Amino acid sequence: MPPWPTLTPALLAELRRAELLADLSDADLAWIAERGEVRTVREGGLLFRQGDAAAWMYVGLEGTVETQRSGVPAGVPSYAFGPGEVYGLIPFSRMQGFQAAGVAVTPVLRVFAFPREEFDALLARVPALEPRFVSLLADRVRNATRREQQFEKLTALGRLSAGLAHELNNPAAAARRSAAEARRILGDGAAHAAA
Repeated sequence: MPPWPTLTPALLAELRRAELLADLSDADLAWIAERGEVRTVREGGLLFRQGDAAAWMYVGLEGTVETQRSGVPAGVPSYAFGPGEVYGLIPFSRMQGFQAAGVAVTPVLRVFAFPREEFDALLARVPALEPRFVSLLADRVRNATRREQQFEKLTALGRLSAGLAHELNNPAAAARRSAAEARRILGDGAAHAAA
């Protein structure tokens, strides 16, 4: 791959904001930067689509991306990633495709994208990253499990609330019908007594 034309000290400083890369040498960061690219997405734009092949590891440089799944109601918690965070495909992940779309939710989203094809070379060059990626992957699994459990609890609570509202509404409707019938009967009785 040809040298990356926009390799600057500023980019190296931005990459260093990611805890995973913070202590790497300038030479290792430059090697990483030369094999990736900076992408910019405007608010509402897509960094990746649901179903796209997972072929990139992203390092947040500026702004926030939020994952949004089709078929999931609005307001359901999703993942959000900002500056200094590493997301997308990472080494040792079995992810083949994105399960959600990555939408820019800030005026500008800038990320550094590192290609999957370079993962083996990255780990060979910087072996210290291997346990960091394993730890990041374990954290993702834990967080995904916790979020799924929260979603299931919220869904169950929603069903319980709907059922309770239905059960409370039925007796109230019956009471209203009975009161209306009593008024009608009392009104008929008063009309007969007056006649």
